[in-house]
Amino acid sequence: MNLRFSFYVLWMNVIVSTFLTSGASENEKSILEDTKAYLICTAQVAVQSFTWQVQASDIYINVTKCYTNGTCTSSPPNYRSIYISNMTGGACTLELLVSRNMTIWRCVVDDQTLGPPFTIKAYVLPENFRCNTPLFAHSNTTLSITCKTDRVYPVPTCRLIQFPETGALGISQVTYKNPPSKISPSDYSTECTFEVDLLPLNHTTTLNLTVTMLAVKDAEEVFDAVVLPLTYPEAVKSNDCPDDYIKSGTTPTCSCTLATVGTPPGSVYWSSLNAAKVETTFESSALSQLVIKFNTSELHPRYYCSSKSAVLQQKIPIVYEPKFAFGPSRVNLTPLTSLDVQFSNTTSVQFVCNVSVGQVVPGVIFHFMVTPGGDSLNWNFQEIDSFYVSSTFTFRPSSPGAFDITCNVQNVKFPTISAQSTLTVRAYGGTARAQFDSPSTTTVNQCSSTPILCVVDVDQVFPGTTAHIYINDELKKTVASSERDSQYLVAHQFVPPSVGTFTLYCVVINTQTGIELSKNTTTLTVSEQTCDASNRNILTLSLGIGLGGAGLILIIAILVFIRWRRRRIVTTRRPATQTVSFTLGDKEVKVIVHPKGEVERDVMRYASFPEPVPDYAPLSDYSRDSFGESIRTNSTALASSHNSYSSANESIYSTIEDYINPVDHK
Repeated sequence: MNLRFSFYVLWMNVIVSTFLTSGASENEKSILEDTKAYLICTAQVAVQSFTWQVQASDIYINVTKCYTNGTCTSSPPNYRSIYISNMTGGACTLELLVSRNMTIWRCVVDDQTLGPPFTIKAYVLPENFRCNTPLFAHSNTTLSITCKTDRVYPVPTCRLIQFPETGALGISQVTYKNPPSKISPSDYSTECTFEVDLLPLNHTTTLNLTVTMLAVKDAEEVFDAVVLPLTYPEAVKSNDCPDDYIKSGTTPTCSCTLATVGTPPGSVYWSSLNAAKVETTFESSALSQLVIKFNTSELHPRYYCSSKSAVLQQKIPIVYEPKFAFGPSRVNLTPLTSLDVQFSNTTSVQFVCNVSVGQVVPGVIFHFMVTPGGDSLNWNFQEIDSFYVSSTFTFRPSSPGAFDITCNVQNVKFPTISAQSTLTVRAYGGTARAQFDSPSTTTVNQCSSTPILCVVDVDQVFPGTTAHIYINDELKKTVASSERDSQYLVAHQFVPPSVGTFTLYCVVINTQTGIELSKNTTTLTVSEQTCDASNRNILTLSLGIGLGGAGLILIIAILVFIRWRRRRIVTTRRPATQTVSFTLGDKEVKVIVHPKGEVERDVMRYASFPEPVPDYAPLSDYSRDSFGESIRTNSTALASSHNSYSSANESIYSTIEDYINPVDHK
């Protein structure tokens, strides 16, 4: 709203007394530029003249002068003055057009300056004052309001007025920009910006604000209203959130989006009572994607899709409770009867299979499988109590054998989530037949051995059979077989120990249970007869010759190995040598040369064999058993020898010229 006044009247009362004092009711006034104003100087006593002066470049110049005869002069001529006389004195009125270049005035009466100068301040009201749409700043915690005018003079001041119903706002700060006006470069195009702290607000409201601009103190204020509603941001759960059961182990996502941005702008986020379990893959102000993960410590989680701004928090978030299909992780398979049974047409084993109620959601299907046989039965009959989901199964074997009973429990929603447990049923049984391969009664003579043969036929025997041959209750032969369907032979070479009647038994039993499956009996009669000793001992003699030959060969092999080993050790320990021959008297001597080396004791033993006594030394000076003596001659010494023997290293050191060792005379 722009208010203009086109006419101001200013009164300056000058009272002249004996002491020529003066006074003024006002010394300063703001007046709208380019409007008329009147300055009046009055006197209560008779005076000769009134003069109005204006300050210019630190000096005062006369603008108008009025005399008591009523005449007035003006310089420059665009100023007009009027003199009005009264009974006690007179007054001089100056009419002027307000300009910012002529601001300080004074009245001179009879060449005497009366009172202080009077100041006129010219101003220009703000033109086209308006406020822009408010903006949010500093992470949406403050509201920025900018208002500006196209022209104003001098530099104005701005105020932000808040109406009480808005609610308490924080402290506001104002900044100014005063560029030159495009309309009049000597004026300003002022822009003022307020930043209002919104944090004290915590509820929705409508901000009713007014911004005013004031050019000078006495001018009229111009204003513009700012109305801004503060609203909650609104979050919604997206359609990609699974409503059906989620398979444990998978990681689907659920999006929380911003349906209404709100004022100030808000953002969305996921939260939970357990904040550590909230994991997101994408975050922005308008979208947050929750990663849904199954956690055994929290089987039924609850998440919240919420929104907030710097000022407002959504009061009622969107609740999302994912449903997980999980379990079973462990299956309990328990036999209600023994797993080891004797097979018959009425044999059965009963089982109960169960899983814990708390480890399965939403439910399970029981499958019972029998191996071998490949039978798979869906057993939907279930019993549910406070602790377990159970199902029972009765197994009836169709034949003897070992059968694996497997209880496989699958999640009713996702069959690939399963667990199982297996037990083995052992149904012992089957049939066998034992039969001697000879007449029931046989007669043999005392001088010959007789083979006894029992043929065993096995039919579906589990786990196997063991056949025995007894002669007069004395066990002679045992054969075991793990074949369930087979025929095998049990043989024994019977050598009659005496004449008489012998009862033979062939007994077949189940290897595991010991139950007798078959038994066959026969009688063997041994007659008396004179036997040839050579015939009787042929077998014994042959066995003795065989064993003696084998022993002799072994002894020869051992001796050859010992001899080879000894020569190998000697060869290995003999050092590299050189044979030297020379003559002592009429004898030729062979020596082995070791240049400054040593000779093992075992090698030296070759030098201890008897040698002819040399003719150059007495017999008493030569001893083959004492190696610590020196060999000397009565004539020129052809050689000198000194042998030393050490028991620690069993080595002999000799010296003949350049350390020649007599070792071997071969």
